[in-house]
Amino acid sequence: MEDVFASLKEMECEPIPPEDFIARCGRNYPWWNTGLEEIQSKQKPDGFAKGRLPGQKRSTWKNERYWWNNGTDETLQEKCPNGWKRGRLLENRKKWKARKGSGCGQKPGNFLILFDDGSEIQIKGLKPWCKNNNYSYTSILNLRSGKLQKHKDVVAVEKLSISS
Repeated sequence: MEDVFASLKEMECEPIPPEDFIARCGRNYPWWNTGLEEIQSKQKPDGFAKGRLPGQKRSTWKNERYWWNNGTDETLQEKCPNGWKRGRLLENRKKWKARKGSGCGQKPGNFLILFDDGSEIQIKGLKPWCKNNNYSYTSILNLRSGKLQKHKDVVAVEKLSISS
C-alpha cells in the first residue's frame, strides 16, 4: 500500500488552468453549449450558445428521492428497496392533508343563515349550499368571521352547535 502512495507522490501533475477549474467547480456561472458539449463559464466562449444541452440532468439529490412503502413502513430514498412499491401510505397522506388545513376528515356543520328581509334558514354543509345557491363560499366565511357586513342578501351566518 505504501508503494502506491510513494508512486503517487513522485508523479508530476500539471496544474489546472483557472478557467478550467472554475468551469469544473461551477460557480453559478451560466451554461454554454456547442450542440455536442457544454461548459460553465463566466464569459461566452467562441462558437458556444447560451444554455444547456437537452436531456441533461438538472435536479438536485433531494429532488431525485421518492417515497417508497412496503404496506406498513415508508421511506424517502433514491432507489426502490427490495419488495417495496412507490408512493406514500394512505393514512400518512391523510394526516399530511389534514395538517395542511384541507378539511380532511371534517363533517359538514349546521349553520343558520339570516337574510336582509328577516327570513332565516338552517342548513347542513356551508360549501355545498353556497355552490347550489350561487353564493361565494369565501365571502360567506368572511361574513361569518366579521370581515364583511353583508354578501348579496345574506346579513349573518352563525354556526349551530347541534348536530343532526
